[in-house]
Amino acid sequence: MPMFCAVYNCSNRSTREKEKSFFRIPKVVVHKGEKCRKLTEQRRKKWISNLRLRSGGAESVYSRVCSDHFVRGVPSALGDVESVDWADGQARLRNN
Repeated sequence: MPMFCAVYNCSNRSTREKEKSFFRIPKVVVHKGEKCRKLTEQRRKKWISNLRLRSGGAESVYSRVCSDHFVRGVPSALGDVESVDWADGQARLRNN
């Protein structure tokens, strides 16, 4: 199944840009304790607020963000809160 970048004005898709990676919008993790739940909740909210999505459908399990929208090309680890890529750093936005 082809993947499309959900960022507004980005036309990248997995069938055409094979060298790009596509990442899901982070989910809220509830089964690993309260600290993890709060951190994942905060990260998801920040991703959604930083992204100018084509539709309001970030809740979809199919929503993806391509590697163009991250400084290092990938989102940072959950615990790396200070990283620019923790909350989709370039969706502030790298002008495509």
